[in-house]
Amino acid sequence: MTLKSILSQEELACINEVFAISSATNTSMVPISVSMGDVPLSLSSLFSQAKFTLLAEIGQYKLWFPLQLQLDELGQIQPSIGIPEVLDTKGAERSWRMTQAGELVVYSERHQIPLEVLSLSNSGVAVRTVDATDRQDVLDSRLLHLLLPSGTRLDLPVESVRSEQGVTVLKIAPHGEHAHALRQYLFHCHQTQFAHLYREVSV
Repeated sequence: MTLKSILSQEELACINEVFAISSATNTSMVPISVSMGDVPLSLSSLFSQAKFTLLAEIGQYKLWFPLQLQLDELGQIQPSIGIPEVLDTKGAERSWRMTQAGELVVYSERHQIPLEVLSLSNSGVAVRTVDATDRQDVLDSRLLHLLLPSGTRLDLPVESVRSEQGVTVLKIAPHGEHAHALRQYLFHCHQTQFAHLYREVSV
């Protein structure tokens, strides 16, 4: 079922107005301001409860920005855009993996011995283990601790995917502030590594 099949023409027109793309030639974002009088009553709860995302495409990458729309006391729609999830569309679409991870420190919940990080994304991490004991320790772990360059420690729930030739790949499922901090760090790394793609983008 699509929005078109459940919303009236007036409601669809309202949504189109809110998400209209500016015809101006510059790429800067324009603040949204819509008065309550322009919003059909049946949409007021939709704006405050639904989860929206905005898509930006830069090169082979998709940036999915979480968007929240809240109605303030004056009936104005106040948008709030969060840190995006970066997806790589080359080949099978998946979370972008940072492979220049030499500045990161990861260790298991049992031992404080740092592990070499080979790649990191919002959904997984690959680490190199020195011997069979370290590898088994990582495979048995349900939590990895990731230390960011800023000194922030993230606790990442993990699930083993595979291990071969000294490389162990783990699925991660961060929550709450840890998920937000990881997404923010990876987005910063993507902006730094692919600065040329962002050069023409201004916010």
